[in-house]
Amino acid sequence: MSSYERFTKDVGLVGLTSIALALRGLVILPIISKLLGASGYGLWAQVVVTLGIAELLYHLGLTNALTRFLAAEKDKGEIQEGFYSILCAVLACSFAVALMLVLLAQPLSNAVFDGQGVTTIRLAALVVPFAALFGVCSRYFLTFRQVRTYSILNVLRYFGEIGLVAGLVAFGFGVNGAVLSLAIAAFVTGTIALIIIVSQIGVKLPNFKYLKPYLKFGLPVVPMLLFVWITNLSDRYVIGYSLGIASVGIYSASYGLCSALGWLHQPVVRVLQPAVSKSFDEGKIAEVQTPGALLEICPPVGYSSRCGAFAAEQRATVDIHHCGNSL
Repeated sequence: MSSYERFTKDVGLVGLTSIALALRGLVILPIISKLLGASGYGLWAQVVVTLGIAELLYHLGLTNALTRFLAAEKDKGEIQEGFYSILCAVLACSFAVALMLVLLAQPLSNAVFDGQGVTTIRLAALVVPFAALFGVCSRYFLTFRQVRTYSILNVLRYFGEIGLVAGLVAFGFGVNGAVLSLAIAAFVTGTIALIIIVSQIGVKLPNFKYLKPYLKFGLPVVPMLLFVWITNLSDRYVIGYSLGIASVGIYSASYGLCSALGWLHQPVVRVLQPAVSKSFDEGKIAEVQTPGALLEICPPVGYSSRCGAFAAEQRATVDIHHCGNSL
């Protein structure tokens, strides 16, 4: 199989994962909004946004470093050192971020959760280390082009979340049950992923000799990702602070429906970095240029998703305005 054929196949497999992610949002939306109302969905949306900023804080760009430096590595000892150094560092940071969420639960709830989310925020803190574990392990499979395993685990996690959210919310556990579902799904799939990785490379206590260059590579990316988060998601915090949690629910529901096509460009982006990193480190410069044809679809797809997001913002603003008038 040529590098181009493998790249295209991997994009297709990751595309299935992106579809599952889009379906998760579209299925969970009516479940929570129907059973818990706009305020309940607003709490859920704020938790998702909060977990997004938490991920930026604990990853430190190290998952990008994992792909960049290990994609072409063949030595098992070097892979062990690199992977476990990054895993330990990310988990340590995730515990620190989780503790910060627990300690700041009350002021954060008062600011953007309408004073209703103290317990919910503390449950969200439980999600953080499990999501960190799954995130690093998931990136391992993507790095070493084990895309089938990557896709199966992600689809399992997303559909597990759908089932658990539907069950716990239906049985009266509310938003707290939905957030607990995220923790359970991340823990189960993260544990499975780690077991698979251990079976492949074994276990090693790292000495963190490569952590400094990894951080030098990864940390400069964090401000860019933070600005992306501010651009795409911080509006929920602004609406929550200014208009209340119910308005967040109305806005997030409209935004989520209208921007559902935003996943279309993700498969190419996710597969591209490990493919290019591996070919470049192996000196196969011609292969570095091979995925270029597929990259041509990224700008129009990106523009389409941004147009969808813009339409979502307009629609959500109208929905909030009408609901405000009716109240």
